[in-house]
Amino acid sequence: MIKEYQDRFFISNRRIDFCEDFLFDNLYRNKGIYVSKGIDMTKHNKLEDDILLLMEGQISKTDIFIENIKNDVEFHRHNIPMFLENNTLDSDDEKSINTNFRINNNLEFFNLESQLFDNKFGVIFNMYADIFSKEYMVMGAEISPLPRMRILEVGYGRSLDVKKSKNEAILEALERYSLFSIENPEKIERLSNTIAIKYPKEFDKLISKNIFCVDGTDERNGKKVIVPTQMVNFKHVEDFDLVNETSNGVAVGASLFESKLFGLLEFIERDAFLVFWLKRIILKRIKISSLSKYQIDIINDFENTDKKVYLFDLRIDINMPTILCLIISKKELPATYVSTAANINLNSAIDGALKEAIVAHNIYQNDSNLDNPPKVVSRLEDHYKYYATLERVHTYDFLIKKSEEVDLNLLYKNYHYNFETINTDKKAYEFVLKSIPNKYDVFSVNLSSHWMGKLGLYSTKTLIPGMQTMYFGVDNQRINIERVEYSSQNSINNLISLEEKGRINDAPHPFP
Repeated sequence: MIKEYQDRFFISNRRIDFCEDFLFDNLYRNKGIYVSKGIDMTKHNKLEDDILLLMEGQISKTDIFIENIKNDVEFHRHNIPMFLENNTLDSDDEKSINTNFRINNNLEFFNLESQLFDNKFGVIFNMYADIFSKEYMVMGAEISPLPRMRILEVGYGRSLDVKKSKNEAILEALERYSLFSIENPEKIERLSNTIAIKYPKEFDKLISKNIFCVDGTDERNGKKVIVPTQMVNFKHVEDFDLVNETSNGVAVGASLFESKLFGLLEFIERDAFLVFWLKRIILKRIKISSLSKYQIDIINDFENTDKKVYLFDLRIDINMPTILCLIISKKELPATYVSTAANINLNSAIDGALKEAIVAHNIYQNDSNLDNPPKVVSRLEDHYKYYATLERVHTYDFLIKKSEEVDLNLLYKNYHYNFETINTDKKAYEFVLKSIPNKYDVFSVNLSSHWMGKLGLYSTKTLIPGMQTMYFGVDNQRINIERVEYSSQNSINNLISLEEKGRINDAPHPFP
């Protein structure tokens, strides 16, 4: 079949109706170009011989979209993602995993770029390498989740390998995309019938209002729950704002369980960080010499006489490897930078926190605005910029000067898992879920779009009302004092808090 769209031609041996909306939505979303439905030209002689010659021997192999801009003699060819024709979703059976607790299929070897990238028609329409990163290859992937609002979201991938960095960047971009494109059917419910009642006093003044909602899952018992759409979707607009939600707990995976696993791990690490910050807890500092040679080499390559890396055990009351990486720089900006990571595998948690902090510091030191920090922390990026100036270099003195340096193996001598028994995505998820105190409800919402499912990708958001969620901006603080006090008073390693019971550190948190 050959169809004409103004100066564009779509040539295919398959039915192409299912491709048109997808392709032209993306074209409008990415470039602001509107193209109406095409005219079937299969039985006409209007097509120039150049097009037919270009397509000779290729029509049977792939769908191709060709542009002939302003009658240029050259034709611009765009391959059409093959996943659009796949009408069967993968079943969510248990899948085997590797020692990093990722599925073995593996997304590292699956060429996401060929499926999702095209400069005009792709879900991802721009990719680039960051020239300022030294120790790691950093790739950026741009995505525009809303056609009519021109919102740009960027996912970043950080790795020693280019292909893996590209895939990580695309996956992170898809996480952002899923927060705007939820296909979970909405319904109107009274707020008191939703999981909002599980949040300690946060929504009491609005509890009698009606609100748009979607279905979620209670991860403790598998039962359906009702979740306000505002908690899981950034584009949703109503007569009132229930909450200024963040992407905390959102993850993309090659199965529903893998997605939920890494969303839950993210929630754990950020809960731990905010408890640490709000109570100014003296964490155990990890002895650098007890790390792997690879990790020590990365740190040595990055450090100099005025720039130092610190690693801390960030576990408070949940016994899951959670790491805080802190960079202190006495000459280069940013003067301070922090990152966190959690994983069942301790080395993976260390690698994640280390990589995030070093890459970000290398990139942000080229930001000319860092020496002019915000006076009020109101947006996400204000948090790290507020602590980037040299006058903030002593922010963490309370932690560095008072912390005890401990060998990594000694710190984690009481943490055990058996990879031979935790060898599937479901078992790994259940292992992490059991680490959460039973007093806390854990909910999830499936954010996967239909085409993501066809591609074998899933996105979910984890919500834990009783724990401390991430927030950005002083006007959007969501401090759960009950959780903060409980966690700090029940720490695994009998950690000391510098804030008295009932009091918290009221300085803006520095989490990026």
